[in-house]
Amino acid sequence: MSTDKTSITLPSNLPFPITISKIHIREGETIKRHTTLISYRFLDFEPIPISEEVNQDIDESERKLRKVEHVSSFECPLEGEILKINVQLGDKIKDSDFVIAEILEPCSHSIQYGGLCAI
Repeated sequence: MSTDKTSITLPSNLPFPITISKIHIREGETIKRHTTLISYRFLDFEPIPISEEVNQDIDESERKLRKVEHVSSFECPLEGEILKINVQLGDKIKDSDFVIAEILEPCSHSIQYGGLCAI
């Protein structure tokens, strides 16, 4: 069967930096598309609720912000065999250039001959 090794990177629209909180896959495992690869944490800022403000007559633009931790996950856009996982628990990923895993994709072309892609 024809195969292509593909690097999996995170989308650039994630709220970087993120911290890896769980790895849901193992090397050598065959996964389907949309399988959760990792869970991650990230920090964001949100306004303190008006009910918690000392001065409740404060202008919206002057509201104080507080740090909030969120948790999310990333699903694989492909299917295939996980060849290598490049992240560990607690790793901080700064941008989308980092390859989190490598996957061996089976050929998806419908025409195959002797297990090889005929395209």
